[in-house]
Amino acid sequence: MKAIALALVAAYVAALVLAMVSDILFRRIPNWAVVALIAVFAAVVSAGLSPHPLWASLAAAGISLAAGFTLFAFNVIGAGDAKLFAATALFAGLQNLGALALATVLIGGLMAVVVLVVRPKRALAGLTKRGRETGAGGIPYGVPIACAALLASWTSGFLQSWT
Repeated sequence: MKAIALALVAAYVAALVLAMVSDILFRRIPNWAVVALIAVFAAVVSAGLSPHPLWASLAAAGISLAAGFTLFAFNVIGAGDAKLFAATALFAGLQNLGALALATVLIGGLMAVVVLVVRPKRALAGLTKRGRETGAGGIPYGVPIACAALLASWTSGFLQSWT
């Protein structure tokens, strides 16, 4: 059973890392990364390794998806970010959803400050005079989402399930 748990944890971390790398390099979170996370979650539930009841995980994902697509509709985040956050909320569950959201915001804010300090012209280059993003600047928000997901998964006990 430990081998299965280790394989699932490794698949989860790999999917998050691939989503981060894709967002950094291409400013796009591929749908296959989100589907991979959902498939890993289904396997985690099937193996009985989920630290949360299924209803709590599905509720967290539903709340996250609704909030994420509302933010997407107002051009605050990208659709890939919304889907990635909802997929990671499956692993966080309702109990850790607030921590996941707070960690995402804090890590994203820290990342934005670092980018502004290190490369201020590039960070602001993607903004038009009206403040809309053109795609050249800003930060890849998949990185803070994935980092926060790893933190939330650690505190929920999922990443420790293979020990």
